[in-house]
This record gives sequence, C-alpha cells and structure tokens, in this order.
Amino acid sequence: MDGELSHLRLTPNPGQDKPTALVLSHDVVLGNRLIGRLASFGIQTREANSATGAASILRRADMRKQPIDYLIVDGRFQGICGMSLCAALCVPLRQRPMVLLQAPIEDCLDKDTLERSGVHAVIDADFDQNDLNQSLQSFRSIQQA
Repeated sequence: MDGELSHLRLTPNPGQDKPTALVLSHDVVLGNRLIGRLASFGIQTREANSATGAASILRRADMRKQPIDYLIVDGRFQGICGMSLCAALCVPLRQRPMVLLQAPIEDCLDKDTLERSGVHAVIDADFDQNDLNQSLQSFRSIQQA
C-alpha cells in the first residue's frame, strides 16, 4: 500500500451512492470536528495528511469514475497557500469537486482570486453547521441536475 495512503481515515459504512469529501486539515481538532459534521450529513469522508496523498486520492477516484464530491482544504496547508493547492489538485481531474477553503473570511476577500483557484466557497474555522450543510446540499443539487 502507498505510504501516503496509510494515513487515510474513512468514515464507517461507506456507500457507493453517498457523496464523498476529502479533507486536508493541519489542525487535528478542527479537522476532526469537520469530519464529524460531514459524517452527520451522510457524507463519506476521507482525510489526507499530505498534498501528494490528496492528489493520489483525487486522481484514483476520478479514474474510477467515482469522483470526490467535496474538497475541503485549510487556507494554509503544510506551508502551501490553500488556494494554490486547490487549483493544483484539481487541474488533472475530469470532474472537479466543489472546493471549500477553510480560512478566516477576512483573509479571502478577493473573489476573483478565489474563482481563478477554483474555490467555490470559504468557510470560517468556526463554521456554522447549518450554513455548511446548506452550502453542501445546494452544490449537490446543482451537480445532480
């Protein structure tokens, strides 16, 4: 097994028809909180501890025609700008996920830069559960239409 993939965590009872999310978080507490919230919404969740591990997961899922629905990345992940990382991770994909950047809102006021990076939404580290759920459901509805 690939060494990068040995650090993955998968929520229990994954289902083929469930939406999936890939989370890249440098903060263990915030990452666990986010993963718990996503699981409560019925979203199968994976976590990667490195950019190369995330790239591998995204490419494999895309090749299997079971793409990741949501990519959630810290504003700064392992010293890399989250927007740049999101853009780089999504370039080779045929079907791109909804990209959420987890960062202080005041750090992400330039909407043009966010759009160029492929970021769909910014969620604050202290995100509201209802707002997060509404954003995810809205995107899912658009994708299924």
